[in-house]
Amino acid sequence: MFKLDTTSKYFAVLAALCEPRLRGSSMAAVPSVHEVVERLKCTDQFRGANRSSINYHVEYLADQKLPISRWAKYVDGGRMHSKREALVAFALRFDLVREEHLSLLPGVVRDEPLTESAENFAFCD
Repeated sequence: MFKLDTTSKYFAVLAALCEPRLRGSSMAAVPSVHEVVERLKCTDQFRGANRSSINYHVEYLADQKLPISRWAKYVDGGRMHSKREALVAFALRFDLVREEHLSLLPGVVRDEPLTESAENFAFCD
């Protein structure tokens, strides 16, 4: 179906985008690009990450890896969802990112119970 490399930077970005919904409510807000930068910047892969580099991975996922433009960009009479929202909805609907993938993110403890509180997310200092 859809082949995603779980060791790639784009997958780490996708996992970070999906994290709030995997940890809490399905209605949790999708993280902003700035929040994704803050979430990933303490890893070696993302040491120099900024808004532009994260947006590159979002664009790559949306335009090359996942067919979101054909699937969920336009709804309700043409209203366009953000690419981040569409990516998260698509990835979760088709089980491309699962709870087990949260272990790829920095500071996540595998046995930690999932909660709805954003305060429980481990961000880089």
